[in-house]
Amino acid sequence: MKKLLLSVALAIFVLLGANAQDNTKGLQFGVKAGYNLSNLGGDVQDNKLLSGFNVGGFVVMSLLENLMMQLEVALSKQGTRWDDGMYNERYRLAYVNVPVLAKYKVVDRLYVEAGPQVGLLVDAQYIDDNDKEDIKDSFKTVDLSAGIGVEYKITDHLGANARYTFGLCNINENSDTFKINNNVLQIGGSWTF
Repeated sequence: MKKLLLSVALAIFVLLGANAQDNTKGLQFGVKAGYNLSNLGGDVQDNKLLSGFNVGGFVVMSLLENLMMQLEVALSKQGTRWDDGMYNERYRLAYVNVPVLAKYKVVDRLYVEAGPQVGLLVDAQYIDDNDKEDIKDSFKTVDLSAGIGVEYKITDHLGANARYTFGLCNINENSDTFKINNNVLQIGGSWTF
């Protein structure tokens, strides 16, 4: 599955690179970073939001006058926590996410975006007050989700964005009946070169 994901990502970049030779004005590159508030949904109970971050790069390709496609590759720290005053437990998950978003210009400088996302789990830790344990084997390697968001271009280069991503599949490796999915709110900024 990892080879398939890498092959798809490579194919998309090659296609975008070929398009760039024909239409350099229709292609933009940039970097982005932001703050995550994440949680595990599904059958997980009594858990709370966990703070994290995301950082990565993107390429935007113009399709029509106000319609674009945005492809990203980003590291995202997410998970959940339990804290009842007596104990403090956290699941810290790290994904390399590849969203492919349709981006539409609503009015000058304001965009809405939506699309699917594939995530590759690169690390998973259970952390309590006294211990840290690798729990990567408890979660599926690939996560599928969908995202919706908005972006406001403050200048031609600087943007502010917010996105909510919700998991579409069960990421619990050990059970098909106990369902776990990722839910992440991202707030951040971007710089287009």
